[in-house]
Amino acid sequence: MAVYSRRIIVQTGNIIDMEDQIRLVGQSSSEELKGCVKSALNQWEKQEELGDVVVVQGRREPLLHNSARGISTTAKIFLCDNSGDTVLDAVKTVMKNVDRQCIESVIVAPPDVSDDSPLQDLIPTWRALEGAVHDGIVSHIGIADASYRLFKELYEWAEVKPSTLQINVDDCCTVSEPMTEFARTHDVQILTHSDDHEMLDEDVVSSILGRVGAPHSSCRVRWLARHRTIHTCFGLILDKGYTIALDCDD
Repeated sequence: MAVYSRRIIVQTGNIIDMEDQIRLVGQSSSEELKGCVKSALNQWEKQEELGDVVVVQGRREPLLHNSARGISTTAKIFLCDNSGDTVLDAVKTVMKNVDRQCIESVIVAPPDVSDDSPLQDLIPTWRALEGAVHDGIVSHIGIADASYRLFKELYEWAEVKPSTLQINVDDCCTVSEPMTEFARTHDVQILTHSDDHEMLDEDVVSSILGRVGAPHSSCRVRWLARHRTIHTCFGLILDKGYTIALDCDD
């Protein structure tokens, strides 16, 4: 197993404040991510190092409404492994980034939720999420792209039940009747998404490494997260952004 000595965190800042991004109607999620990372790298003025962690922080203005009342933050975490430590690291990093004491909803996108993927693979991730709920730092948890069989097994096994299932509109035109009935019976919210299967490509990673002065480092993407904070009364998006965690050698 490779040993990594350096962590790079890229926080894109608030997309709502990026005029060049909010005008790009119809771009894919991976294109949006690429544009946000480019903006963050261009805006980055100095290298902030916290021990062996390098933080690339895009510009982000503090929210005017930073109290818990009337504010709801959701996060989707794209995982590269099913380690419980990985998902907790992502949750806590996003919480710190958005300056919230609790994230209302976390949806995980595991690396493999294919039809033959066993429930056992999801257990470390889900146990960690359940711990986050018990600790009061997450209110609701869900999963993306799980098959009906896997979602049903997860729901029946879990102590803290998944309240949300996200499905990709490119993979499924309609929700199966068994899944629809299961969701109705167990009060599960089914949402659609259009995220690309490959959100983060090598070009984006290379641009990050080049900007921090480590173009030849061996690097592994640990996780990618997208958060959104809305004003619940008005449905107004106050903050939206991405966070990337890379583990690199010297």
